[in-house]
Amino acid sequence: MYNNGMQLFHKKSTFYFLLAGTCIMIVVMYITGKPLNTIVTPSGILHLEFANTQQKTEQALNAWKDSSTNSINIISAAKTNTWFDFLFLLFYSSFLFCSCKLLARALYQHKSFSKLINFFSVLALITGFLDIIENIGMLVSLADNVSDRTAFITSFSSIVKWILVIMVLLSIISSLTAKFILKRKLEWV
Repeated sequence: MYNNGMQLFHKKSTFYFLLAGTCIMIVVMYITGKPLNTIVTPSGILHLEFANTQQKTEQALNAWKDSSTNSINIISAAKTNTWFDFLFLLFYSSFLFCSCKLLARALYQHKSFSKLINFFSVLALITGFLDIIENIGMLVSLADNVSDRTAFITSFSSIVKWILVIMVLLSIISSLTAKFILKRKLEWV
């Protein structure tokens, strides 16, 4: 059963489906997050993600409340954007996982590369888990239950998530480069 489920992530069709879903959700996140860019919060939802204290969280929330109009409630827009992020995290973390699995399979003859990229595939899944914690923390704060503890947990989860995303992306780029170099090396022999 486990192997059959894992085989799904070794298919190029799964890769393309997850890539398309990730790209679509990037557009959705951009559109739903646009109202969150204010003078006080120029980075939009990221401002709330990285707000590591109650004071910084309240600053973002107050900026959004003050910028709201009759036609748009920015707090509601932030909630909508955060709810969409649950779908986005499923796509992007699965896409990164699938990318790593496909690269590990392509580099199977080079065990050290293959093992390393398999390690990063696990980190890709952890990013999704951290994003869930971050989203729950933001939804708690958006419901006016702001605290230093919630702000810290939210920002800590966000920071670690972003570090891991960058690490996974760098591992994918490095593995693609290694695959290209190794392929060229074999052609020259």
